[in-house]
Amino acid sequence: MDATRTTGTIVQTPDGEYGIVGDADALAAAYANGTPIAPTNDPYDGDLLYLGYTRETYGDYGRTLETLGLAYLKDDGRAVYYLNTGRLDEAPAFDDALNGVNDYDPYGDADEDYLNPRYS
Repeated sequence: MDATRTTGTIVQTPDGEYGIVGDADALAAAYANGTPIAPTNDPYDGDLLYLGYTRETYGDYGRTLETLGLAYLKDDGRAVYYLNTGRLDEAPAFDDALNGVNDYDPYGDADEDYLNPRYS
């Protein structure tokens, strides 16, 4: 891995989105330039992730797409930036992990009669 590449640790933000925490200045530059971040978490340390979460909102003027970069600043000079979870071509390990979470069915092993009780 390139020694000059910006790195950070994947985290889940309080609002439930995924982000990366690292040096505030380095992450700000990577976000502004659109350069990837190398996560330091195992097993994602071979992946490359991009910053910026795009969400869709509706308001008085119709549908709007908004891209969020900075999630929040920390007191120690680090920042948390949202991850672009729609751009995971260079992040196969993180993509697999997200697909595992999204495919989870909490009722997969439940008894059909319990979920849909028969009424007599």
